[in-house]
Amino acid sequence: MNTKDFLKRAVSLSLRTLYAPLLLGVLSGIILYLLLEAGAHGASYEAVATLLSSFWLVGSLHVLGKTARGEKVDLFDALFVGVLRTPSFLLAFLILVFIVVPGLLLLVVPGFYALCRWGFAPFIAASDNVGVAEAYRRAESLSEGRLKLIGRRLSLAIGLQFGFQLLVMFAFQSMIQSVGLAAVLVFFAVAWCAAMALGWLQYAGVMVTIEDLSDRVSF
Repeated sequence: MNTKDFLKRAVSLSLRTLYAPLLLGVLSGIILYLLLEAGAHGASYEAVATLLSSFWLVGSLHVLGKTARGEKVDLFDALFVGVLRTPSFLLAFLILVFIVVPGLLLLVVPGFYALCRWGFAPFIAASDNVGVAEAYRRAESLSEGRLKLIGRRLSLAIGLQFGFQLLVMFAFQSMIQSVGLAAVLVFFAVAWCAAMALGWLQYAGVMVTIEDLSDRVSF
């Protein structure tokens, strides 16, 4: 699959599943609002907010993964599976951080290699009904002999994110000198929405890559 086809599939998948983060985000916001109205505050409120954000992300990734595989997705997937898969996702993510970050800090290349080798593990843990060890085994199998492809797509994702951030910084510096506060606030609102859309597109790209590579691997 060339880069053009890859981007087309990622954009299509992100648009078809955009309801999942929106739905879970609205429900999370309602729950947090009700907690505030009930007098919740401090560390307990922050802990609930953190858990809800984790449920929101994992539930959305699960919907994304099932849609990428062509499987049927119902409301149950979007609402409840995130709660069940969050512990595996968080553990897989923490393990990846402990593997990747030292490599990036020391020599960069080892960290980038580890990210290409095992970076799919948290996404597999979120989207498939497997444990952490199996998620890492599948991630390693998917990357076997395909590190160059994964590296190119990872570099594309990093480049898009870096370019977007530079564009926002440049636009903000230009606006702050010539427009009022209201226009700046509108700009930040639009930039935030665009950042969320770009992040969802990157997640979709990961799932498209996993599905593409899974067609060539037998687990």
